[in-house]
Amino acid sequence: RQGERQGSTYGGQPLACAAALPSVQTLFRDNLTEHARITGEKCLIYMKEVAERHAIVGIAQGRGLQLGYEFVDPKTGAPSSEAGHARDQAAMGRGSAPSPVGPAVRVSPMMVTSAEVALKALRILEEAIADVESRFA
Repeated sequence: RQGERQGSTYGGQPLACAAALPSVQTLFRDNLTEHARITGEKCLIYMKEVAERHAIVGIAQGRGLQLGYEFVDPKTGAPSSEAGHARDQAAMGRGSAPSPVGPAVRVSPMMVTSAEVALKALRILEEAIADVESRFA
């Protein structure tokens, strides 16, 4: 019928679609999903090595560039928000801004980050981990 309009909260949002399209085109053009897979694998290898070196790290896991650590009390092996908070403070003191979630921290470099830059950030985080671990020993 003439004059009737259909509306919806999820009705396309032309401005949002117009903004998203170049991002999706860049993902495909620059093969960023493959870059994220390769860079993430390198990061995860390093993170698992960190977990082996530091008893305060209970788990290092993830996929692509969505990675994370869970921190534990090295005496009990139980997840420790206290260790997580101390880690956040130590990391921020070194110029790194962690993304904390209780005893865990997300490690999510940007998709365009080089493996070298991502690994440098992980080394800074490992310094913070070592500092915190010395306090829990």
